[in-house]
Amino acid sequence: MAQISITGTLGKDPEGKTSNAGKPFARFSLAWSESSKDQNGQWMDGPTQWVQVTCFGRVAQNLVASLHKGDRVNVTGRIKPESWSSQQGEQTVLALTADTVSPDLTFASVQVQKNPKGQQGGGQQQGGFGGQQGGGDPWNSGPNPNAFDDGSTPPF
Repeated sequence: MAQISITGTLGKDPEGKTSNAGKPFARFSLAWSESSKDQNGQWMDGPTQWVQVTCFGRVAQNLVASLHKGDRVNVTGRIKPESWSSQQGEQTVLALTADTVSPDLTFASVQVQKNPKGQQGGGQQQGGFGGQQGGGDPWNSGPNPNAFDDGSTPPF
């Protein structure tokens, strides 16, 4: 697999889940577009490109607790094609398995909060692991028909 680093915008809030093996993971869509100047020297955005990103463990838990739709992030990981069969025939997309996800500080600032040893997730932050509104746990949402082990659906 190829190693890649992409800066883009979260297309929706990251979705935290638990694999069939009981391990936390998160999925999100990442968008970016290239800008270029036209004949008159005006900046124009090119077509928007999308990639589906999956991360695991602490990265997934901290991501769900910290980042939301519209946030710009830097993602580093391994990219590979993922294929599956559907009613429309064989489908293939590029999927990125993230090793790291961090906020892009070009247009934002953040306050880093270290998690105490043995704890993961964002503690009391809204929507995060252990701090979900309504007392719910985003990692314990019941059986997951989209888990990696079943092979019947794409990984996102």
